[in-house]
Amino acid sequence: MRRTLGEWEVWSSVESDGGPTYRTAIWVKHEGRGIIRAHYLQGFRHSQAEEATRFIEQQLDGVTGVNEDGSLRIR
Repeated sequence: MRRTLGEWEVWSSVESDGGPTYRTAIWVKHEGRGIIRAHYLQGFRHSQAEEATRFIEQQLDGVTGVNEDGSLRIR
């Protein structure tokens, strides 16, 4: 899922860590300023891709904005 918050594009990803688990991230991009930043959710590992996808989409729903430096505002 991708969405726009102000001038920022925000989306999530699920990546295999090379083993039996998956890690998740929320990405932000500001086209005009050339900023792309990944926010990996540390401490969360998932054994199934579907589980990881549900988790990160819930986290993405909680993002209410992006600060000037690309950090997230979360409710």
